[in-house]
Amino acid sequence: MLLAPGLVHLTFETMLGECRTRHSSIWRKGDGAAGWRMYYHQATRVPSGMGKGPITPSASVSSPSGRSRVS
Repeated sequence: MLLAPGLVHLTFETMLGECRTRHSSIWRKGDGAAGWRMYYHQATRVPSGMGKGPITPSASVSSPSGRSRVS
């Protein structure tokens, strides 16, 4: 999700064996060769029995034109 020009919020889920986690991170676009850098990240373990649906990435970024793209 585009928060501001050069600032995005990404969310995704992972599964390693039976351990499922949800992740959230904020990325800033740097100047020059720095490119995109992670500014904040949090991962939360999902208790077993919760959220049994398929893992779907939601790391979509809205472009200024309003269209979404997956990074």
